[in-house]
Amino acid sequence: MKLCEFRIGERFRMSGHKYLCTDIGTRTIVAIRLSGISICKDGNIFKLTEEEARKGGWLSGPPYALAECVLDENDIPAATPESSDKDKRYRVPVKFTKTGQYGCGPDDEDDVYTVRQFRKFCRDGAFIDYDGFGYPVKGGKADETVTVSPSNLEAIPKDATHVVWYNR
Repeated sequence: MKLCEFRIGERFRMSGHKYLCTDIGTRTIVAIRLSGISICKDGNIFKLTEEEARKGGWLSGPPYALAECVLDENDIPAATPESSDKDKRYRVPVKFTKTGQYGCGPDDEDDVYTVRQFRKFCRDGAFIDYDGFGYPVKGGKADETVTVSPSNLEAIPKDATHVVWYNR
């Protein structure tokens, strides 16, 4: 990849691992690793899957609880986009029967909002970056390659119909 191809909140692969781009500099990329995640808690080291890390709040940010790594001009060409086909990016099933329940829905359902509801809640201050993060949804499936936050509403793809929200 080239520096101009990276987008904050989008995923890429490098050296057999998945990464999430968290910042873009004039000649560097900052990212967190999404595969092979190891954390230290109470003096013990635990291995987490990406889903476990997401549900545990480790992927909420910025600031991120996981260490960020800096990729320079020598590292960047080794990166490849995780997916170049946008339709295949919506692939994680989301379970909901109603939208806009503000975390008060059934325990076995995700917290989902229409894009319009989500934007309004963000404008009204009901959601702030510290609260958590979301992913765009289309056809009942989330695109976990794009992270949505209240300060980054432009990250919501035009084809998304909903946002699934994960509180910290």
